[in-house]
Amino acid sequence: MAALWTVHIAEAFVVLARARDGAAVGGMRVHLRRSGSPLPVERALAAICPIEQAVARAPGPLVELCGTWVAPSYRRTDLAASLTAATLAVARALGAAQIVGCAHQHVLDLYRRFGAVVDDTLGVHPYPDPRYQTCVFWADPFACPEAQAVETWAEALRAGPSVEFAPLPAAAA
Repeated sequence: MAALWTVHIAEAFVVLARARDGAAVGGMRVHLRRSGSPLPVERALAAICPIEQAVARAPGPLVELCGTWVAPSYRRTDLAASLTAATLAVARALGAAQIVGCAHQHVLDLYRRFGAVVDDTLGVHPYPDPRYQTCVFWADPFACPEAQAVETWAEALRAGPSVEFAPLPAAAA
């Protein structure tokens, strides 16, 4: 069993998964783009691709989903998908019209499952180091293939600060 908590910190909303013993077992952040405050994807990729111009053209409000991590004991479960659905629910609550993010080859299929579309015009980059092939993606928070999961999390998050769930094994690929 684990619980998802949504916490607002200075620059982001964090969806944090905690085990019953209180240990953090996963998390993901949602950053709302504010004038004069670049998103993490802009800070990370500005020197290697025209991300700032792409962000400037995006319809607002714009949010970034980033920082996805899952503890080894929760890998190969549906925790990453649950975190993604919950962060999309947060993005919707923030009024996001568009989502941006960057993802490497190890997590890109997860984001695609929720409607992410790779922006081929911005290229593929060895970020954060040459082991990774990272690209920028865009998504519509209201038009994703997993819309029911997102709505379920939106209802659950409106009901309280945390939601208990039992992760299921991920479907075989």
